[in-house]
Amino acid sequence: MIVVGLDCATKDAAQKKVTVRTGAAKYYTKRNKNLHGIFSLAGDLKSTTNAALPLIAMYKSFGVKSDGEFKVSGLSPQAAYTPLVQAIKQSSSTYALNNVDYKADVFLRKEAQIQGVNTVKVWDCALQCYDRRLLEEGGNAVEGQYVTLFFIPFEEAKQNKSVNNYLQNVGGKDKADGFGAQAWTAGLFFRDVVNNVVKADGKSGLTRARFLEEAAKIHNFTADGMLGPTDVGGRKVGPCGVIMQVKNGKFVRVSPTKKGTLDCSGGTKTVDVTFE
Repeated sequence: MIVVGLDCATKDAAQKKVTVRTGAAKYYTKRNKNLHGIFSLAGDLKSTTNAALPLIAMYKSFGVKSDGEFKVSGLSPQAAYTPLVQAIKQSSSTYALNNVDYKADVFLRKEAQIQGVNTVKVWDCALQCYDRRLLEEGGNAVEGQYVTLFFIPFEEAKQNKSVNNYLQNVGGKDKADGFGAQAWTAGLFFRDVVNNVVKADGKSGLTRARFLEEAAKIHNFTADGMLGPTDVGGRKVGPCGVIMQVKNGKFVRVSPTKKGTLDCSGGTKTVDVTFE
């Protein structure tokens, strides 16, 4: 369940305040000094471009210097990633963040492999890359790819009933992906709010106004244990997450190391962002 981190008091300001989780940035910058690199953005719509800007601002605030920011269409072929890879080579970049889709990550990594890139220490992506097609289509080109999640990974369904229920309801792990898991948790939130309204007011009491009123009261949502505690009612971004990495063609958890857990110590940070 993703809570939008925009501070509503700044929604009409030229520079807006947005809160994002910072666990991954702390993990990468602690283990790799002086990171610098490129950032890709989904350039098809202003909304998709703007969605990535808070994340980029957050990484910069942790000292990750930019070697270039590139808009790429979700329909672009692999050739469109040549300028990104050239920028990596010219600057000997040590970091690369993909803010487009899993396919973009496949193209970026394959192009980097073709051009012999060997300086990048952190290939970064979020839940859009938590997709079996990244592994199948990327092959050995996506080895070492980091993927950050805010829910217990599918590989640990035995440790988490909610993840197991999700996989069973979508028809198995082969039909599951990061966006699907996000939708599942949103569905569980909807279920909980509806049940609370019906319990208090009966079935005829379910209205949009009552739904929003009851939703504002939920401050410890976990999607039956799939997520860390999330203050949805307070519109606060939760700090919990897990970092996965592609190793030998599989998604493997790297932080925290204990299966079935999330790291909630990474915290959040509010950054100033100027949207397009």
